[in-house]
Amino acid sequence: MTQRSPEAPSSPVIGLQLYSVKDELDKDLPGTLRALAAMGCRTVEAANFATNLDPVQLRTALDAVGMECLSAHVPLPFLLGELAPLIAEMKALGVRYVVCTAPWVEDNARYMQAAEQGSMESAFGDLMHTLTLEDWRWNAAQLNRIGGELHPAGLQLVYHNHGFEFKTFEGKTACTSTCWPRPIPSTWRLSWIAAGSPTPVSILWISLTAMAIASRCCTSRT
Repeated sequence: MTQRSPEAPSSPVIGLQLYSVKDELDKDLPGTLRALAAMGCRTVEAANFATNLDPVQLRTALDAVGMECLSAHVPLPFLLGELAPLIAEMKALGVRYVVCTAPWVEDNARYMQAAEQGSMESAFGDLMHTLTLEDWRWNAAQLNRIGGELHPAGLQLVYHNHGFEFKTFEGKTACTSTCWPRPIPSTWRLSWIAAGSPTPVSILWISLTAMAIASRCCTSRT
């Protein structure tokens, strides 16, 4: 991820999602963060925290090398419960953007049934491909509710896309149908858009939209 520095608007600030170095973090947190800082990394995005440390420990380690954590990935099941503990963790980390990692289903038994047929990872993929239009409407309602509850705490809810958002329902994809939560920004990933979007035209349209959104986000963050 990249953002614009408020001190020098033309100078990008380089960031990294910590999931990509999760094994290194578990082995040597201070050393890994020092190496990232030496490469010019100034901001990070925590992916399920990517470590076994609590948020205060991770924040302390980041502060020691002059880095900040602007956003954190949080699975939707963790957002469906009591938000006060999560908000406290996000505040401890210094997070501004809470990123919902994927949609979910109202009946968790559907996931457990899929898990009985294989690994937890494969069960997630299998479950995502069974989502109906009603499932997407349920997800939209949850995201809008959660976003509204996070906002007073100074936290912005963001959605992290994959490819299944482009499944077609009644001639529209889940992410462009009226069921999609319009107020929730998204971190569109173009590789998944290309994999899931049905036509080159929609790929181009969504890519241009994503770049426009990214441009506004990069220039508006402080």
